[in-house]
Amino acid sequence: MRKLRSLKTSDLIFGMAQLRLWHRKFHSEDHRQEHSQPKMAKDLDFLLLGKSGYGKSATGNSILGRHVFPSNASPIPVYSKWQKEMALHDDGRRLRVVDGPPFFDEFYKIGNTHDLYIEAMRMNPEGYHVFLYILRFGPRLTQEDIGHLQLAKKLFGENFFRNYCIIILTGGDLFKDFFQEYGTFTEESFQVWCKNQTGAFQELLQEVSGRVLLFDNTGSAEEKASQRQDLINMVDKQMLSGRLKVLDVDKTTLLIENTQEETTFLSSEIERIKWKTSIDARISALEKVAERFKTLLRQIDEEEHKSPHLDKWRPILADKMSYVEEKLLPLNLLKEKNRLEEELRQLQALQDEKKIQEDLASLKLQEEIAEKNRYEEELRQLQALLDEQKKREELEKVKQRQHEEDLASLKLQKEIAEKNRHEDELRQFQALLDELKKREEDLRALVLFSFLFLLAIGMEIVVLDGPGTVSAKTEISVEGNKEFQSMRTLTLGLEF
Repeated sequence: MRKLRSLKTSDLIFGMAQLRLWHRKFHSEDHRQEHSQPKMAKDLDFLLLGKSGYGKSATGNSILGRHVFPSNASPIPVYSKWQKEMALHDDGRRLRVVDGPPFFDEFYKIGNTHDLYIEAMRMNPEGYHVFLYILRFGPRLTQEDIGHLQLAKKLFGENFFRNYCIIILTGGDLFKDFFQEYGTFTEESFQVWCKNQTGAFQELLQEVSGRVLLFDNTGSAEEKASQRQDLINMVDKQMLSGRLKVLDVDKTTLLIENTQEETTFLSSEIERIKWKTSIDARISALEKVAERFKTLLRQIDEEEHKSPHLDKWRPILADKMSYVEEKLLPLNLLKEKNRLEEELRQLQALQDEKKIQEDLASLKLQEEIAEKNRYEEELRQLQALLDEQKKREELEKVKQRQHEEDLASLKLQKEIAEKNRHEDELRQFQALLDELKKREEDLRALVLFSFLFLLAIGMEIVVLDGPGTVSAKTEISVEGNKEFQSMRTLTLGLEF
């Protein structure tokens, strides 16, 4: 146990990766023994045809995904002999492209055209699935282009374009610029443009049943890969005539040549794979190479006519396949190690995330408890305030009642004082009345005395204004004063 604990994590990961790979290898071998090999997509062979300066070689480079054919924009041909190059497609199939001197240039006389044709066929004795006829995007086909089309039919047969040909229009960048001057470029723009063509080009499109593609050989690697996939899709869906084969070659000899050619190509492909930076890309490319070696071995085993020249390739191919598998093993181990490390990182991340979640939950719980305590403290403070408020209200009520009682007492005192004042006033008024009554009685006595006096002196007494009122009238003469010559009447009014 101590020894296990002393091991590094990387050693454990590496050991686990080895065990898993061996387990997978044994089970995959059992599975391959129980099940037949899946049917692979067919390889494709292309022959490039076209005039110099139309982008023929650049199109071949776009299809292969790398620069192998020399190309320039000059109308002078850069080829004096044929060249065949190969590439492995993403689905594992082999793409072979043959490029060489143009059939139809003025640099090559008609007498040499047949020789070029034979050499092109010898470059790929099995024949070609597709002939890619290269034209450059432009307003119309020239008379020279039309003459080249007729010459191609003489060389390859009247049904050449109908059965084996796809038209590639180069200058896709020019087409996009041209179309954007009159509108917006879309994926359907090229198809619309093709439908609107007339004359010889429209007849050519009808003859190839609309098999025409637009290539931009100046585009990015992604754009070229998309163009290559469009070409392969068109071949798979529309090119059903098989290979155009004109040379009768022994099958065993052809197999030996193909084995030699593909072994050379796969060996160079292994060297190119070393420069791939992605582990997954290197594994995928090596697996495709290994599958090709297995296919070559299977073809040798299935060959009916055994040959010493063919048998010598079996150990070579087996060594090559073993070499590829040796290269694959550490890469797969490294990939498995990286995967396990990634799983460990993800597991550690999950554990860290779980711990973070637990810490967050604990923190949240503490915050909830603190919030609860704060809420309870606020409730206690609020209750204390309410109690204090209630006490103040009760005290205010007591003060209010005391104030009301004081006001009532003061009011009562005022009422008592007012009552006493009224009583004093009443007593004073009564005293005044009594005084007046006394004065009235005195006055009456005086009046009565005066009345009696007047009666005594002989004044006339007349009763006026009702009972109780008497008037006394007398006549007084004043001698020696003219103003008082008239009669004066003295009236006394008394009320009894």
